[in-house]
This record gives sequence, C-alpha cells and structure tokens, in this order.
Amino acid sequence: MRRFRAENQALNVANPTVEDSRTPSLCGDFESTGDMPTVVKCVPRELRIDGNDDPTKSRGVPIFWGKANDQHIRVQPDTGKEGAYITYHAAQRIGAKLECVPGITWRDNNDDVELMHFNNGAPVSCVARAVFTVHFDGMREATSALVMDDALCGIDLILGVDWSRKHNAYIDWSCDRFNFRSSRSCWHGLDGRYPSDDNEWDRYL
Repeated sequence: MRRFRAENQALNVANPTVEDSRTPSLCGDFESTGDMPTVVKCVPRELRIDGNDDPTKSRGVPIFWGKANDQHIRVQPDTGKEGAYITYHAAQRIGAKLECVPGITWRDNNDDVELMHFNNGAPVSCVARAVFTVHFDGMREATSALVMDDALCGIDLILGVDWSRKHNAYIDWSCDRFNFRSSRSCWHGLDGRYPSDDNEWDRYL
C-alpha cells in the first residue's frame, strides 16, 4: 500500500492536474530541511533594470524610484491590492532571499496576481516570499513581498494598501511624489519615474 501511494504521488507531480495547471510553475533549486523546501536559490540573470519587461503589459500607473538592497527599483503604490509583490527578475537583481511559503493556492490569491510557484518534486508546491531591505529616501526597513511570476512592464515592486496604511502614504500629484511616514514619524518621499529613466540607470549597473 505504501509503495502504491508513493507511485501515485510521483505520477501526480509528473502529470499535474487541470487545477494545478492554472497556476504557473517553475522548477528551482532548494535548500531543504525536510519534505518541504525552505529557501529558494535564485538563478543569476542579467542586471539590467528593464531586463524582463513585457512591453505589451505596459500600464498607465504612477511609478516611483526607490532602492532595495541598495539597488534601484521601480515602485508602484497600488491601493487596489492588499499585499506587497515583487517581480522575480527584480528579486534576483537585488539579491533578495527567497523563502518558500506553502499552502497558498490560486484560490487564496485575493489580489489577482500571478505568483511564482516552485516544485522540488514534492506533491505540494510553494510560492516564494522575497525578504530584503528597502531604502526609501533615508528610511531603511526590512520588507517582504510575494514573488510574482509575471513581470509587469516598468514595475519591480508593488506596495499594497497594507503598506500604505502602515506608513500613512499618499501620492502628491502636483509634485509627482509618493510620500510616507517612517516608524520614527519622519516624512519621506520617492520621486516619479519616467520610462526613459531606465536606460539612464542601466549605465551605472
């Protein structure tokens, strides 16, 4: 009976069900302490800021310049989403630590974001959470964000309403600036980003 179950599990991994196929999956390397991997190792990619953009998915949304792990990133405040999300390309570029988060399926994704799924051969896959430090106009803060499988054109990091509420954030449209308050009650801000800025920053990478 035990052998029969093991063979069935292997078959399910090799031939995902229709439900599993709705969520993109990507094989990755893992450091594992048991059946479930705990850390995802990034595969090195190019360091260009716009290296994984899809021009067909460009959106007219406000984007601002920030830093994460001392690397430039393009930040989009989005009050239409609850959580924080980072593209896989950006997580690799800034050297973020990726941790596996088991138990999240496409049904649990209230923000309608395509999350990166990893599978090391176990019957249950996991999504990845990136852990890094943001440096926003003098404010340094440890941050985590779920990793998006789909790179949005011109966007590296999405900050949802949870982050905005925590920091009393708002957009000053007259100055094209994203303002927010740190834990020390000091005000900080990020300047607006323009598409032509990407090539300028790429010269210094």
